[in-house]
Amino acid sequence: MKYYKIEINKTEWEVPDRYQMLTPVGLGAYGQVCSAVDNQTGLKVAIKKLARPFQSAVHAKRTYRELRMLKHMNHENISQFMLHYLCSRIHLTYKFIMGKVEVFESAVHKSYKSGVICKEKKKDFEFACFIFKNSFLSALSPELCVLVIGLLDVFTPANSINNFNQLYMVTHLMGADLNNIIRTQKLSDDHVQFLVYQILRGLKYIHSAGIIHRDLKPSNIGVNEDCELKILDFGLARPTESEMTGYVATRWYRAPEIMLNWMHYNQTVDIWSVGCIMAELLTGRTLFPGTDHTKDIQQLNLILEILGTPSNELMQKISSESAKKYIQSLPVMPKKDFAEVFKGANPLAIKLLEEMLELDADKRMTAEKALAHSYLAQYADPTDEPNSPPYDQSFEDMELNVEKWKELVWEEVVSYVPSTQPEST
Repeated sequence: MKYYKIEINKTEWEVPDRYQMLTPVGLGAYGQVCSAVDNQTGLKVAIKKLARPFQSAVHAKRTYRELRMLKHMNHENISQFMLHYLCSRIHLTYKFIMGKVEVFESAVHKSYKSGVICKEKKKDFEFACFIFKNSFLSALSPELCVLVIGLLDVFTPANSINNFNQLYMVTHLMGADLNNIIRTQKLSDDHVQFLVYQILRGLKYIHSAGIIHRDLKPSNIGVNEDCELKILDFGLARPTESEMTGYVATRWYRAPEIMLNWMHYNQTVDIWSVGCIMAELLTGRTLFPGTDHTKDIQQLNLILEILGTPSNELMQKISSESAKKYIQSLPVMPKKDFAEVFKGANPLAIKLLEEMLELDADKRMTAEKALAHSYLAQYADPTDEPNSPPYDQSFEDMELNVEKWKELVWEEVVSYVPSTQPEST
C-alpha cells in the first residue's frame, strides 16, 4: 500500500493514496479529524489521527478500547462490502426520488411566497418531505440506518511494530451535528420526536452490547445530508462492568451521579444525557449551562434548582460523604413543574423528560423503555430496533504495560480488512 505525507494544522499526516482531499474538521484531546474522499468507494469519510496513542499504558489501553468498540459497532447484519454495494445500487434511484422531492419543496416555497398556502401549511409540507427522505432510505435498506458509527478502515504507515507510533481510524463523514441544527433552526415537536427516537434507537444498540457511551452531547450526534442520524465518538465509552471515574462526559450533559462520585454508575448516565439533549431540542437552550471549569458544584446546583433536593432514599445511596454533606448544607429545594420549565411543550414530551431526567439512576428509564414511551409512538417499531451481539470486554481487567497494549493494537490493525466497493456493472 502506497502512502503520502501531508501537513495539516502543523501536524504531519501519512495516509494511503486511496484517501484524498484531506480537510481539517475537528480537533480534540484525543486526536485530530479530517474529512476526505475515499477513491476506492467514492464515499466521503472522516479520518481520525489519534494523539499520542502509546504515550502511556492508560493511553494505549484507551486506544485499544476505542478500536475494539468501533470494530464491534459495525452492524452485524450487513458487511461493509455489502453496504457499499447496496449504496451503489440504490444511488441512482435515491438521486431520482430526491430530485422529485426537491421540485416539490421548491413548489411549496413558491406557493407560500405567492400567498397560496399559509405558514403552518408550509411547515407541514416541509416536515412531510423531511420524514419522507428518512423513511425512503430506511425502506430501501434498513441496515443502512444503524444509527451508530462503525469503522470503515484503520491504518498505520508503520511497516512493523518497531516503528508503530501513528494510528488512524476511518468512519463515515457526517455533514453536520445536532449542535449545528439546534443553533440554526427552530425545531417542531415532530422533528424532536423523530430525532430523539433515532438517538434512543442507536443507544439501545450500544447498551445491548454492554457499553456505556459516557459522552453524549449534541456535537457527538451526527446528521448527514440524507437525514441519517448517527452516534459518534467512542473515545470515552466503557463497558458497564468497568470501574469508572467521575470525570467523564461534557459537564452540561453529565448525570448527577457522576457529580456525586458514584463509582459504579450504569447505562442510564447516557439516558440523562439524552434528556438534556431533548430539552435543548425543544427550547433551543442548554438546560444546565454550568460555567465553572474547576468544580462540578455549580453544575450540581443548576440540576438541583430544577429537580429539587434528593430524597432520603437517594441520599442513602450516595457513597461520597463530602457530596452528602454538601447537599445537606443546601436549603431544601422543591422540584420545579416541568410544564412551567418547558412552557408550550407537548405534555407527552414533558412526561418523557421527567422519566429521563430522574435524579435516582435506579429509577431512570432505560433506552428500551424510552423507545416504548407514548411520545415516540408514531416511530416505535420493536422489530426494527436491533440489539448488538455481546461485546467481549474481558481485556478491561488486564493490567498490561505500554508495549503489551501496543502489541494488541498492532494485531487488531494488521488483521483488519478495510471495506472496498465492487466495480459498477
